[in-house]
Amino acid sequence: MLIEGLAYDRCQVGVVLNVDPKANFPQYAIYDEDQVFSIVRTQVDVVLPTGVAVLNADDPLVASMTELSDGEVIFFTQDSTSAIAQEHLKNGGRVVMIGNQQITLKSAKHDQKSIPVPRNSEPSASEP
Repeated sequence: MLIEGLAYDRCQVGVVLNVDPKANFPQYAIYDEDQVFSIVRTQVDVVLPTGVAVLNADDPLVASMTELSDGEVIFFTQDSTSAIAQEHLKNGGRVVMIGNQQITLKSAKHDQKSIPVPRNSEPSASEP
């Protein structure tokens, strides 16, 4: 994004995993947390009103991007007690809870759905 920008003007889905506040890119005159935030938020800024921004509730900087999305916001979290996720659910939002062996889709309007995640098994030495 720093060199060529986005390859599109608007999108249906924008995902932001995290913001590293210590990151800087002096070669592009990006020296502090506010400037890094401004670059990363671009992905949320371009979400269409009919689209969705998928944001990490476990990263405070990412979670603060909620108001920047023209579309819906879906949070994801590994913390089932996340205050941000719980408040979002109370306000009618959707949340993806990521557990050790399952992913749970929660919504204030619908029953939750769980998807089991099989353990990642390494192939034995005799398997190709």
